[in-house]
Amino acid sequence: MAGAVFGDKMYVLHGAGHVFEGEIAGGREISGVLTTVGGKKLPLHAQRIPPPPDADAHPLPDPPLSPERATPPPPNG
Repeated sequence: MAGAVFGDKMYVLHGAGHVFEGEIAGGREISGVLTTVGGKKLPLHAQRIPPPPDADAHPLPDPPLSPERATPPPPNG
């Protein structure tokens, strides 16, 4: 994924070819349109919300780096 921000305008290109064009509002919201490779246009709106008041008091544990009984990834090639 690659993107750029110019003032309050935001442009993001996904590796699969999807494009998001939108605007940043108040530093906490973005809204715009995601255009898929197939040409579908989807309106999107996202808002950053504050964490719950006790989020720092009960942090989630870090996930294990290599889970037990994990299937190894397929070989390259």
